Amino acid sequence: MIKEVELGSVCHFENGDRGKNYPSQSAFIDQGIPFISAKNLEDYVIKNENLKFISEETYNKLGSGKLRPNDILFCLRGSLGKFAINKNSIKGAIASSLVLLRAKEELNINYLKHYLKSPRIKRLVTKSDNGSSQPNLSATNVKKFQIPLPPLDQQKQIASILDTADAYRQKTKALIEKYDALTQSLFLDMFGDPVINPKGWDKCDFGNYLTVLTDYHSNGSYKTLREHVTLKNEPDYALMVRTTDLENNNFVDGVNYIDEHAYNHLEKSKIFGGEIIINKIGSAGKVY
Repeated sequence: MIKEVELGSVCHFENGDRGKNYPSQSAFIDQGIPFISAKNLEDYVIKNENLKFISEETYNKLGSGKLRPNDILFCLRGSLGKFAINKNSIKGAIASSLVLLRAKEELNINYLKHYLKSPRIKRLVTKSDNGSSQPNLSATNVKKFQIPLPPLDQQKQIASILDTADAYRQKTKALIEKYDALTQSLFLDMFGDPVINPKGWDKCDFGNYLTVLTDYHSNGSYKTLREHVTLKNEPDYALMVRTTDLENNNFVDGVNYIDEHAYNHLEKSKIFGGEIIINKIGSAGKVY
């Protein structure tokens, strides 16, 4: 049987420097050493877009949170559980919203990467959220996450298999994106650019052709909703559908539930099938 261990026993955790040397807005410069926040993490890598920079002098004053090769940058605030690996040995430092995970000798970094992407970790992240208005984890809680730890050679084998599966997924994703582009091209050929409207189509208000246009907050004030709706991690009367579930097309792993009372209270935003759901926050305008 594969033993399970706490993540903190196989990883060193290091927070960013949150003391007096934490860079103020005036400390950021046009070029220098990257100061990385959650918005710079995408598809498990560190992106150059929207990077902030600090000087060598500011960097040297920081007592912690400095990147080493193969560190995992894990998000504790906002986009909980989002992470990236410092594969390119970037010299940089992390913002207070992140924590560094540094694998010990008995843990393979690629195995850890795949495990952090797993539905089980997503459930643990949701369960550990402190429930404030700003999603928030503590490094102390993340250290307690349980992780299966097979022998190192098996970790490497598992990671290799999952890397291959990921490569196939990326190829499939690229193919789907090409089909999406083709669909857009065919639409423009048939109907023309809807902004320019070269074919002279009649225009009307979208709402004229909708029987229902509603959202979660149609059911009452923030205070009322807090009193009547509690999200649960364990199966209950109904699913509480979120963007995460729609993005993953997964309504089993890491989902939230509500009881019958909450379901009845949310009378104005129930879904039954056949609805179009549009994202309002984050990836605003994305359609499911």
